[in-house]
Amino acid sequence: TLGANIATDLLPDELRSDVTSIGASTRVGGVYDPMTHLAIAGGNELYELGLLSNQEQQLAGSVATHTSNPNYATEASRLSDLVSSIASAKATINSALGAVMSLTPADYPASKTTIVNVRTALIGLRAPLGKISEATADANAIVDLLNNA
Repeated sequence: TLGANIATDLLPDELRSDVTSIGASTRVGGVYDPMTHLAIAGGNELYELGLLSNQEQQLAGSVATHTSNPNYATEASRLSDLVSSIASAKATINSALGAVMSLTPADYPASKTTIVNVRTALIGLRAPLGKISEATADANAIVDLLNNA
């Protein structure tokens, strides 16, 4: 019935009212909406990791050319941590996106657990001890070490 109402709505206010009446207990609100938001969030995190990966390559070149630097051992260790954090975060995101994108409306309401787990995993990457936060901290520390050499 709601689909018929949406199809015949002529005014934007009516359409908005009908669309927003779709609750989280429906497959649209319970599966497709979270899938969309989680895919966007995962894509944003992959983009940020791409930027960090580019920065890591530049930093690796700088560290390699300054082997006589007194901070070299610390820089090399941080660089290794940076590479590891980026790889771990990418693996987490790819796994999370794979899980959420494989959901179907037939999986609802059992898919709620997967959606919550994926959301938690993506949020955890940006937490203070998350892999994206660790990678950012490592990159910033390497820059500081190179500047203080």
